[in-house]
Amino acid sequence: ILVSPQAQAPRHLDSLAATGKADDHAAPGYYAVTLKQGADQVKCELTGAERAGVHRYTFLPGWKRTAAPHIVVD
Repeated sequence: ILVSPQAQAPRHLDSLAATGKADDHAAPGYYAVTLKQGADQVKCELTGAERAGVHRYTFLPGWKRTAAPHIVVD
């Protein structure tokens, strides 16, 4: 299942992208990356266990308040 944060109304799923290794952090059982598109930024955090996984998406300050954030599950 693909889960993707979106800056505006749902559109092409690769609209937000990481800009480099400085934007991510990895440790056993945890991964975080900041995705960017223009001024919009979303911090994505993923963690998992043997039978479960958790996603957390934080829409960072500076987010366009005129655009409602979306999470797309494909």
